[in-house]
Amino acid sequence: MWRAALSVVAVAHLLLAGSVARADDFALLIGGQGGEEPYRTEFVRTLASVRKQMVENQAYPASNTCFLAEKADGDYPVDAPPTLENIRAEFARLRTEVGTSDTLLLVVLGHGQSDHVEAKLNLPGPDLSALELRAMLDSVPAGDQRLILIFPCSGHFAQVLSARGRAILSSCAGSREIYHSVAAPFLVQAFQGFLADADRDGETTLYEVFEFLSQETPDFYESLGLLQAEHPSLDDDGDRSLSSLREGKPTSRDGKRAKALRLLPAPGGKGAKPPTNESVGARQGYGE
Repeated sequence: MWRAALSVVAVAHLLLAGSVARADDFALLIGGQGGEEPYRTEFVRTLASVRKQMVENQAYPASNTCFLAEKADGDYPVDAPPTLENIRAEFARLRTEVGTSDTLLLVVLGHGQSDHVEAKLNLPGPDLSALELRAMLDSVPAGDQRLILIFPCSGHFAQVLSARGRAILSSCAGSREIYHSVAAPFLVQAFQGFLADADRDGETTLYEVFEFLSQETPDFYESLGLLQAEHPSLDDDGDRSLSSLREGKPTSRDGKRAKALRLLPAPGGKGAKPPTNESVGARQGYGE
């Protein structure tokens, strides 16, 4: 039944190293199981906002994204529920359609869990383990894979998924950071392009998104007088050693590749629009 729903998915290319998108680049957005409000709406609304930036401000065709998420109040362009079956089906399609010169972008939000041996992303029905996601990604021949993981234990996932040709930005470090991530609004702002574009050159790299999350996350916890429970991390050299940002520099050797991976602008050199009060909203607000 969901095969028909998934058939509307076409190719996409969001994180672009060059200035021209090709029809054989791919993007997959996954919102995990929310379990209850407000999480269910947060996950689908965040990814819908990211998708909207891709389509309306960065000139990507609406058909060029695959969006798996739970239904929530509101009109969100979800292709199918985020079940393990549907994720497997999408990766099966990717295996047959993606070539070695193509790019795969994966953005994941949700709840996660870890026993320090195995980590899983919570889904309706059976959960997705980091080991199975690695097998899925390994089966896709794209030589350039870019992952943005915003959920508890995403650092554990990043360590498991680490591989050559794979750049991974996670909202937390390791398996001990198990609390709900506060980074979703910052991800929306990063995709809007202006706030995360540190050098204001009209382009936002994956590394600049890493810097932006690394600045906004501690500010959020400090503003509430809370101990910081998550530390955005980066791995872009495949050594399974994650870097956090300390005194403006990565704590490990990561960063060189991520600085060359452009998040914005989209094809045609269209620069990011400066934010308005309405589009940026409050610190925890979302653009729809």
